[in-house]
Amino acid sequence: MKCEIIRDLLPSYIEELTSEESNRAIEEHLKTCPACRKYLEEMQTSVDAPEIKTANAKEINPFKKLKKRTWKAIGATVLVCALLFGGAAYYYGHEWTPSSGDVTVKCEKVGEVVTLSFFAKDEKLIMESYLDYSLDDGSEQVNLQMHRQNPLKKPTHKGAYFGYTFLDDDTIYNTDGNKRKLTDEDVVTIKYKDKDVKIKIKDLADGKL
Repeated sequence: MKCEIIRDLLPSYIEELTSEESNRAIEEHLKTCPACRKYLEEMQTSVDAPEIKTANAKEINPFKKLKKRTWKAIGATVLVCALLFGGAAYYYGHEWTPSSGDVTVKCEKVGEVVTLSFFAKDEKLIMESYLDYSLDDGSEQVNLQMHRQNPLKKPTHKGAYFGYTFLDDDTIYNTDGNKRKLTDEDVVTIKYKDKDVKIKIKDLADGKL
């Protein structure tokens, strides 16, 4: 059988599609024809290569899937941590104006200084105060704020404080250091969520509310 015919049959031979008689003829020819044997080897090499590549791909594929799952797990963990951190920051950092029933107020005089103190009745809460001198009528206003105590951060104080230095029952020092004569119209307003409480400043001179 001629080499051209054998080479035409080799693809079917490799795929095991030829008959037994054709197989015997091909194999007999290959025994005596080095050129056709080499041709067969080259064809088998080109056919086997994709199989090796596929096999390697199958082996590598699980690692790719594992890597994807690992990155997804890391991403989910980061997202959960971010949500927890953000939630905690809001929970402990959020401030609100307390109602009058949630606050204990104390007045104390030490020497010439009279101090008003505000404490949350709930020991897990912390009070803050902001004094506003810029009201249109010239009066003063204490804005109270309350927030939760962060268990990981020890507070320097749990109450809110502000006070006056009295020279006598009718005279105080202003924040600028100048003396100020008090009248019945000089009041300080305590702002609560449910109401405003007005106190005559000169009524604080004895250290009592």
